[in-house]
Amino acid sequence: MKRKVLLEAAMACILTAVMLGLAILPVQPVQANGGVVLRPPFDGTYRVTSYFDHENPNYGDNNYIWIYNGERRPANSQNDNPPCTGNPYPYDGHDGWDWSMVTGIDVLAAAAGQVVISQNDYGGYGHTIIIAHDNGYYTMYSHLSQRLVISGALVTAGQHIAESGSSGTTAAHLHFGVRQGGYANTNYAVDPFGWRGTERDPLFNHNGKVSTCLWRSRDEDSISCADTIVEDAGAGAVAYFGDNWQVSNRGNGYHTFYRSNTATQSDYHTWSTSALPSPLRSGPCTVSVFVPEDPDGSGGLSLSQQVTCYIWTASGWQQAGPVNQSANVNRWVPLGTYWLADHGEAATWAYTGESTGTRWVAADALRWRQYHAFLPLILNNYCSPHYGQLIVNGDFSTGDATGWKVNRSNGSDLIVQPYGSYEYGAWMGRYNSNQDQMYQFACPATPADYASFSFRWWMSTEETNTTTDYDFLYVRIRDANGNLLQTLKTLTNRSPAGDPWHYEFFDLRAYTGQTIRISFEATTDGSLRTNFWLDEVGFFVAD
Repeated sequence: MKRKVLLEAAMACILTAVMLGLAILPVQPVQANGGVVLRPPFDGTYRVTSYFDHENPNYGDNNYIWIYNGERRPANSQNDNPPCTGNPYPYDGHDGWDWSMVTGIDVLAAAAGQVVISQNDYGGYGHTIIIAHDNGYYTMYSHLSQRLVISGALVTAGQHIAESGSSGTTAAHLHFGVRQGGYANTNYAVDPFGWRGTERDPLFNHNGKVSTCLWRSRDEDSISCADTIVEDAGAGAVAYFGDNWQVSNRGNGYHTFYRSNTATQSDYHTWSTSALPSPLRSGPCTVSVFVPEDPDGSGGLSLSQQVTCYIWTASGWQQAGPVNQSANVNRWVPLGTYWLADHGEAATWAYTGESTGTRWVAADALRWRQYHAFLPLILNNYCSPHYGQLIVNGDFSTGDATGWKVNRSNGSDLIVQPYGSYEYGAWMGRYNSNQDQMYQFACPATPADYASFSFRWWMSTEETNTTTDYDFLYVRIRDANGNLLQTLKTLTNRSPAGDPWHYEFFDLRAYTGQTIRISFEATTDGSLRTNFWLDEVGFFVAD
């Protein structure tokens, strides 16, 4: 791979980093606000098919659902015909969250605790496990095919406790619920996603409780309190022109728009967070799009391999992608990290450049993930500030790790290795049950008009499971003491594999005037290797 001029990255679109004399810096993921911290009850990503109804979570029937982001929409209950539907959110009276899963997916304990229920046909929920946690919280796992723990058992967070299934229902899925102060009935139900509406949580009128977000919110989790999600038919989302888009229940939220690819840009879909009662704030934000599988359910047309998205940022529209929808079904696909003004907007077109009418283009949910903390702009320095290129040996042309701090927990070969006929790069992951770290300290000077960090990556894997992330490479900013400030990029065994090399660019002006650690960190599981290659790492700072 031939070298690219790093100045191109430095002169790319740079975004504003200062507001009211304070820097809005991303920090470690937001913590849960309640009396228990929950991890997702599964690994990987599964699409939501039913939401928690804040208005009436007792399987009653008032023909509406009020979800955690403050939207109130018409919906059918399980007693209606057709049952359990919504426009777009299913369904009226639901007391938990449903994720679509085939039978046999590992169900994990969301937190440490003691099993209080493990039985068949628990009140219409099928095979069910209920676990008691600290501060009067309980988590509920239903419609299971197998239960692997008994009543009275002590469990740890992330422990494999069951297999998903369809007991007590018609379609395999996981019903996950949280209850507080008791678990005997829905009067104890609360929403682990919290409440973001402008008025008091309507759940209070049902059982006197107010929901708070309980997720631990790590970067690798598909569920986070830091997420703002706009569904394709939710508030702020519009399909143009509506008659040209078809509707399917195979998307996240049990809804997606799709249509065949076009020869023009006349048909498109937009998302905006400005219609939500909890809009985003100015600052860095990671944007992802959900891709549904086989949207028409016939197995006919394949999804497009090159869907382009556009993200509204503080400096205007920026192109993201193209996204290979065909290779990334039933998952959130990262579009990159952008500096937003005060809300999020995105758009995608049905025009893909492929032969017209040969591919489906899906327009499903958009996710903005944003962490915030207000810190003084100028922090203590631990190195002399500099302008120019701050990365030493970013192209590994020395043939070794000169300039880098490297650690490898398993495996004898060095991280920097040759590839191709004359190039060198950092080969991370590589071994099973391995943890690699490679980092440099940098002290970007202030003021700075440019603080542009960039690198190229390539991935290959032996993993055959296309639905689960097993191996990870994190690109992170840490402070001088190693504390995590921001995860810029997460790659997994499900990231695009093979050629071409992929280019990433990030604006780091928020970190000028302080010492930071630019860190690449890989972790792998015990089988089937994944290889992450890195090259052309640069951090260019100019005033």
